[in-house]
Amino acid sequence: MKVLSKELLIEQLKDYFEEALSKSDRNHLLDKLMEFDNLSEFTNAVFGEEERKINSHILPIPLPDYHGMDYI
Repeated sequence: MKVLSKELLIEQLKDYFEEALSKSDRNHLLDKLMEFDNLSEFTNAVFGEEERKINSHILPIPLPDYHGMDYI
């Protein structure tokens, strides 16, 4: 999986974050995600095991099992 735009992905996950997190937790998570300069590390934080811990019970997000879904 490769994320081409962290801003676009975060926008697409907005409803999920709003449903799963309080406003303060959501803002904290978004701040942490926006700190990533490297898209590979960002992708790993959102969908995989991340070395820089983000204290959130909703990450990592499980990857959907769609054939050919390599880029989002």
